Amino acid sequence: YVANLVGNVVLFIPFPFLLFSFGYKHEKRMPLIALFVSVFIEVVQYLFVIGVADIDDVILNVTGACMGFLLLKSLPTSFKTALVRA
Repeated sequence: YVANLVGNVVLFIPFPFLLFSFGYKHEKRMPLIALFVSVFIEVVQYLFVIGVADIDDVILNVTGACMGFLLLKSLPTSFKTALVRA
């Protein structure tokens, strides 16, 4: 149970970095995009019966994305520039 909780949070921490590295600059919308992606994943799991669709997963995924967003915001601009160029 704890591994599931931690795993869902940790899985989405890199999500804002991924968006930012692909050139997405609307940082304040990143948690909203994470919400849509997480809901999409849960809907696919439900429709194709390939897992357990659970609202807890959505909440934990968005929490992880928000943590990643706060981490991204705390990084210096030089690191963000290097991230986009990589």
